[in-house]
Amino acid sequence: MDLDKMIQHELEGKAFFYKYPESMLDKSKIFPFVDSNQPPWVIEAETNRSILLGLATGAGIMIPNTTPMEQVAYLSEKFRLSGTIDIKFYDPKNPGSYSSIVNSLEDRSLHVMHPYDTFNHSKYAVDPSILFFLNNKANLGTITNDAPKRKVFNLDEIGMTEGLFNQALEDMFGSIPSHIAVKLLTGAAGDGVYKGETDKLDIKRFSKGAASIVIEEFIHSIANYNIQYFIGSDGRIHFLGFGMQDIGKNGEYNGTTCMLSEVPPEGLLVVAYDACQKVALHGYKGFLGFDILEDYNGKYYPVDANIRPNASTAPYLVKKDLMDMLGKSIHVGSADITASSPDDVIKTIENHGGILFSMSSMYQKSKFKTFVLFGGSDESEARENYYLFKEAAK
Repeated sequence: MDLDKMIQHELEGKAFFYKYPESMLDKSKIFPFVDSNQPPWVIEAETNRSILLGLATGAGIMIPNTTPMEQVAYLSEKFRLSGTIDIKFYDPKNPGSYSSIVNSLEDRSLHVMHPYDTFNHSKYAVDPSILFFLNNKANLGTITNDAPKRKVFNLDEIGMTEGLFNQALEDMFGSIPSHIAVKLLTGAAGDGVYKGETDKLDIKRFSKGAASIVIEEFIHSIANYNIQYFIGSDGRIHFLGFGMQDIGKNGEYNGTTCMLSEVPPEGLLVVAYDACQKVALHGYKGFLGFDILEDYNGKYYPVDANIRPNASTAPYLVKKDLMDMLGKSIHVGSADITASSPDDVIKTIENHGGILFSMSSMYQKSKFKTFVLFGGSDESEARENYYLFKEAAK
């Protein structure tokens, strides 16, 4: 059985995917684990990336009832995915709508990014305590021995003043480093991460009232990889794909260029597979990925574990079609598009040589938030085509 069929066999009619509770506009304690500063149309477009994941695997999905459904028909036709998809719609303005759907699912069917105490734990395919533990950035050292030097600090202990923070850095590194990486314990897509010059970090503002942070050695890297796997119900580990991440100067995530025809460097595979084995020992099953830096000496450092479907997971599942349509390298990124309708959004992307990945409903006046796929013969061409489109589509 090939990989695509194996994953479909594992998930079809047995799994539900959803992003995370950022989609709920109500920031009450019913969703305590993640609190995003992203506007609702960004969250909606991110959530709708699960549509292609559901079409490719046969798994069910939960999406907002504001979702433009034109993208479902478009993706089905584009990738010749003729199977049915079980879509459950929730009202993003009503937390009870989402909760009731989750609690009505079949037992052991929900694959989610983070656990929520308000839901029936029997619905989860993986124990929520495992999900919580593995997605907590404080615990990265338990699933890899190759992470940069790092330490979890209680902000009540080190304080939020510059002087006390600098003293903590001296205690950890022997002196104040010129560059530093600081992370909140949870977050995604670069949210809650600072990477840059130490003296430009406002620790009080960055921490956003968090009780703890992770201080990590800054790695001067020549490459920033994302590599993804699928752990089957039998515990076997399957490689999905890898890409080069486009990360801004302060750690913000700007997209991934998926290297669909290349073989990952051996050192990257060794470090990633070791981490994957440790995750499997915790009992996790499903999609996962790692963000891994390579330094100037060719050493690899895992800096984040994404124990969930990643932004570029679905494109790896349809990579044969993508290579035929767009090229050997595919850039996955977001774009704000001015258009009159969802069909006009699709037409705009197609006219520039790209493929729609997901979109939000219209926000403001004639604006849509989208995620798009642009290709090329190599990483630089794919990324250039994406950025040319992003600028033209405003």
